[in-house]
Amino acid sequence: MDRLRVFCGGFKSPVTRATTVLAFICLIDTAYTLAVVHLGIARETNPLLSHMLERSDALFVVVKGMLSIVPLVLIELLRPFSPNFIRSSLRFGAIAYLAIYALGTVAFCCRMG
Repeated sequence: MDRLRVFCGGFKSPVTRATTVLAFICLIDTAYTLAVVHLGIARETNPLLSHMLERSDALFVVVKGMLSIVPLVLIELLRPFSPNFIRSSLRFGAIAYLAIYALGTVAFCCRMG
């Protein structure tokens, strides 16, 4: 993973593991959301994404992807100015994302059964 390199703003910089993990969590969240919504098990609670999903799956994926990837790219561009803060923030973001997801899943399961 450390060898993965992207070209950002005129300098080469490795993408942090935390960025990769957060991007992967967003990808899994997108796929999981599509699956459970189409199975009728759940619904998208974000009003913007819910509207996009009503229009088309592809639009939902594009908008959700942009809402996930654009901030990650911007954060990576800022990393050279404060690498420790950015790395810590990304780790916190990944942990918080998983915690909120887990709490939402538990709350959903409690309502269902």
